[in-house]
Amino acid sequence: MEMAQRLASMRATNALTPLPYELRHGFVWVMPRPREAIDVAAFLGPLDVELAARGVEHWVVRERTESPLEPGQIPKTTRLVFHDEVLSVYTVHRRRSETHFGHSTYGEETFSLEHMLLSPASGAAPGTSPSSP
Repeated sequence: MEMAQRLASMRATNALTPLPYELRHGFVWVMPRPREAIDVAAFLGPLDVELAARGVEHWVVRERTESPLEPGQIPKTTRLVFHDEVLSVYTVHRRRSETHFGHSTYGEETFSLEHMLLSPASGAAPGTSPSSP
């Protein structure tokens, strides 16, 4: 109960809007608009079954890169691509920076493409965490 009270206090203090989310296959999926329903299984379609069968929630990130994007290059959705026993995840990050001059605010948006490579954690049994080397 203490955590729920702290979250409620943070929302009130920081004017945070709760967003719909779902934890599925080891990822947190979030809808950017607060009143939209989220259905990750429907979004993933047949890939939902494949992610479950491969036990992706037990995989680990092996590599992560981020590169800038121009506004005309921005993909419309997240992409998940399997290469044998490696999963490539492509997501777009949007950042907004604001500069305040007196009573005026100037904002700039930047976009980047994040690419993560995930693969099975070596030596980990399903439902367990890999041991540290």
